[in-house]
Amino acid sequence: MAAKDQADGAEPMTEAHVRPSELETWLETRHWPVFLVSAAALLGLAWRLRFVQDDAFISFLYAKQWVHGEGLTWFGTHVEGYTNFLWVVWVAIGLELGVDPVSWAHVGSMMAFAVSIFAVWRIAQLVTGENVPALLAVLMFGSNHSVASYATGGLETMLQTALLSLAALKALELLRTERISERAVLTLSFLLTAAVLTRLDSVVLGFWIGVTVLWTAYRRGARWRVVASFVSPLAIILGLWMAWKLDYYGGILPNTFAAKVGWDGSPIENGLLFLGRFFHWYFIWPLLLAGGLGALVGFRAGQSSNSELRVWLLLPPIVSWFTYVVVVGGDFMEFRFIVPAAPFLFVLLADLVHNGLGKTVGRPLLCALIALLILMVASHRHATGFAGISEDKTLDSIPALGTFYGNYPNGRWDRIGLRLREDLLGSDPLLAAHAVGAIPYYSGLDTVDMWGLNDPWIARHGQTAPPIYQRPGHRRHATLAYLRERRVNLIIGDPTRIGRGELTRMDQPRMFMFWAQTAISFNRVPVREATLVAMPLDGRESLLMWYLRPTPAIDRVITERGWERRKISQRPGG
Repeated sequence: MAAKDQADGAEPMTEAHVRPSELETWLETRHWPVFLVSAAALLGLAWRLRFVQDDAFISFLYAKQWVHGEGLTWFGTHVEGYTNFLWVVWVAIGLELGVDPVSWAHVGSMMAFAVSIFAVWRIAQLVTGENVPALLAVLMFGSNHSVASYATGGLETMLQTALLSLAALKALELLRTERISERAVLTLSFLLTAAVLTRLDSVVLGFWIGVTVLWTAYRRGARWRVVASFVSPLAIILGLWMAWKLDYYGGILPNTFAAKVGWDGSPIENGLLFLGRFFHWYFIWPLLLAGGLGALVGFRAGQSSNSELRVWLLLPPIVSWFTYVVVVGGDFMEFRFIVPAAPFLFVLLADLVHNGLGKTVGRPLLCALIALLILMVASHRHATGFAGISEDKTLDSIPALGTFYGNYPNGRWDRIGLRLREDLLGSDPLLAAHAVGAIPYYSGLDTVDMWGLNDPWIARHGQTAPPIYQRPGHRRHATLAYLRERRVNLIIGDPTRIGRGELTRMDQPRMFMFWAQTAISFNRVPVREATLVAMPLDGRESLLMWYLRPTPAIDRVITERGWERRKISQRPGG
């Protein structure tokens, strides 16, 4: 402990005179069992909150295509509609073993969460030099509702977090050694390479980790082999991967980048709103402010130890990541983009609260417990109070994502897709939808991604969002002319469920005409008439679709499977 390293008899209010309480002494001496119990509780919380979202099935579909010999394609189209190569590989391994992809994804994510918890604990120990703030960092990190929720979710979020956390831990261990070995640097390089293969934006955090280690190695007069050991895996593996992408997909950046990122100014506004909500809803900013002021006062009074000053090395990666989040416009998925930087953020917060504020006022453990209580209350309040979509429709809650806005209750993600497959298999239909996760995965039917994530033309030439549209991520949409050109048969748009018989007996066709008009988002061409069909899902509900291009095979399905069918128009009597 820093307090033990200082001599007695110093000026009043120095760190040496902050006497540990009995509870803090007990925690220091029994940190291992306390950590293990805490980690188990946090893993249990994450498992209780487990969920999957529609976007995860996009990765599942690419993995399924690969396993079935179709390559990493979208129904044969060479387009990089995923942003998580290593995660797709993981899902493909599970499919090859015959494991359900949702269960396999949960296993992988939970293992990554366990690794992340351990990494946060060790990073905080190495940075602060103490066990109590390390335990505080773990509890802050793991009890956060967004972090605990995205311990699953079906996406690569926690794998990216684990790899970056391990890389940061390895870098800190290297900085503490007198001689930086080639083997240790090689391990760090492989971790950073894996993180970038998991998500390309890992470069934002990985850059600072790599630069810190290389600069330290240079200052210590490391041999060229150390630098070569770090650079080689990154250059060779990532170089080969990007060369393959250039040959296979025709570009290095994923297609999703062109589809999601716009430069009209709205992404930055969305990003600032996204970031502000996170810090405000979880009540993080007041604790950062109080801890920062306490640390400043302690620094001016000469109370700060070297270990406390090292914590500020976390600021560059944190600021860089949050700047990146703002520039790309945040996300509509509840704070998912925050999670990869959460280990760095909560280690910093734990140190500021415990060492910065706590030791300045002489009550480090009390300040830590109060801060943890505040964060847990705020997290619980947010988890129970935000279950739908924000009023401005820019942020979707975990419960909304976990049921796809009520379309898949009770975890039945196969409900619509399997019914489409049962009715339409053999009729060679081409679908068009916004929800291109579970529906195409379970139906196995070729689907045009109306948001363009899996369609190169839409991503670059689709209808752009109007200025009034502030929802993050999706900036382009398929035009009606393009869907006709692609010879789309059935437009699903967002899955819309109606009552059985409602389409046939409707006396307000304008409502359905409005649905057809809005099914093509950002559409600026008036829809004068449309043929709508309703496919029965069960005894109570049907799926509403726009029958854009009829075929004899689909006509037979409509007749034989008892679908409703009605032509509507804006003309009188339509």
